[in-house]
Amino acid sequence: MIKIFSLDFEFKKLTCFAIIRVSRKTGNTEYHVRVMNSRLDSLLCGYNTFKEVNGKLINELPADGSRELRFRTMIFQRLQQYLQNNMNNNRNLQTAFTL
Repeated sequence: MIKIFSLDFEFKKLTCFAIIRVSRKTGNTEYHVRVMNSRLDSLLCGYNTFKEVNGKLINELPADGSRELRFRTMIFQRLQQYLQNNMNNNRNLQTAFTL
């Protein structure tokens, strides 16, 4: 079963959206991000997956000052906030649909 949900975030004072596909690999959860704006999505090129290990979301590439990694870190922080809110409210992910 594949879960997919949407995530909103602000970037340069604009509200943007991403689709998150959740998958399980080797006992860990992976979140695959697809930004619904081709120019912004290209900033994640090759770095659009976040892993959750032992219940904690991991940012494997810390921001180094580049625009791409700053954008990735911003997406990471928003995803982390979303997941914490859903865990704290004892709700499942807001699934758009399940395959």
